[in-house]
Amino acid sequence: MKIIRTYTVFLLMALVVLSCKTTQSIEGNVYKLSPETNVTAQLQDELIKGLRIDAAHGDTLLVKYKFDEELFMDADFVYRPELKKYESVRPVVFGKGAGKTANILLLVEDKKHLYLQYSDFISGTRFLYQKTYKKKVHKATHRNAYYAEDGFPLQKNEK
Repeated sequence: MKIIRTYTVFLLMALVVLSCKTTQSIEGNVYKLSPETNVTAQLQDELIKGLRIDAAHGDTLLVKYKFDEELFMDADFVYRPELKKYESVRPVVFGKGAGKTANILLLVEDKKHLYLQYSDFISGTRFLYQKTYKKKVHKATHRNAYYAEDGFPLQKNEK
């Protein structure tokens, strides 16, 4: 019995370590709304333009996102095993003039693609985001209110 218990604990620890390595490998990845997403120009103006995975801690992703040229916000996502997706901890602010909020589901398909699904806004539709580059995240300032506008360009060569 003691061997089975030890084996089970070892197996659980191995799964946690493997999942942490997978999520940590996406830290700093910058994703932007794919141009292949078939939506109207008006709807595209309402969506999150891009996001960066700032940190991955166990089952939680800390994300900075951009929905306007100068507006950057933070959101936390927690993994929901029954959905096999990350879900925003609180409703996320987005849209022109920060006029909308919705709970958002985030599915990391692979390191180069992820999907966002706005649960209270166009429900059932998933929007594809593609990785454009990886950026080192300064973890001492990435959630500091003083550096709130310290965002990220959606193209590697933008300033």
